[in-house]
Amino acid sequence: MEPPSGPFWDRVAAYRAMGLDPLKWIAGCSVEVEREEVLYPALSLAHDRLASLAVTVQPGDGPDVFELRDEPPLPQRVLVRTGAAPQIPREQSQGNPLRATLAMRVFQKRADSPETFASELVRTLGALPGLTLPGGPSLNVPLTIGGLHAVATPHEAAEVALFEVYHAGEGRARGHRAVACNTLQVTDASLDPLSEEHAAAVVCAALSGLFTIGVTEQISLDPIFDGPGRKATDALAANFLAVAKKHRLGFI
Repeated sequence: MEPPSGPFWDRVAAYRAMGLDPLKWIAGCSVEVEREEVLYPALSLAHDRLASLAVTVQPGDGPDVFELRDEPPLPQRVLVRTGAAPQIPREQSQGNPLRATLAMRVFQKRADSPETFASELVRTLGALPGLTLPGGPSLNVPLTIGGLHAVATPHEAAEVALFEVYHAGEGRARGHRAVACNTLQVTDASLDPLSEEHAAAVVCAALSGLFTIGVTEQISLDPIFDGPGRKATDALAANFLAVAKKHRLGFI
């Protein structure tokens, strides 16, 4: 029997060459961690352990909105890998809480139940360092996670957590900042895996949340992306830049 052929199957082959199988996702395998059945129950289970780390998680479905001052520094990104321990661990301390969004890629077995996901979430937050960079802003203050998105991966070595930390800045309050975080696992075999339309879909999903609360000015795109190899990541970067230009967004 000859293997199936045609444009669709050519794209399926391109996905499989990257170590992905869109037909498994079509059959019903979870990609985003279930919010109602896994994520929200996990937060309840992890509440006391998170409180001991001075962390509060408020995973609303809409953008996170918080006060903006005269001279807010740029967001700081902090990467946490599975099994990694921070060289400078966070300490419990007092102060105004920092805001952050958290995007996680979690091994499927740890994303299947509230109990295992709760443990992974606590481990991830426990691995957050006390400094974003040597000599950089301190993270030794309470932390509020205003946006949490998690996707599952069949590859344990691909687990990663990325924090984007927002410092309030100095001076007088002059308004508010709204942060919309959205995630997309590229799974649509009707499109090429490196099609610009994937980037457009996730950007538009994030923008719709901002537009819903009336945000229309000074919008910037700060993408997080990963792919199997330099060719894929370069293409993803170019796609996000093209989408930002089309929508007249700032690009960080």
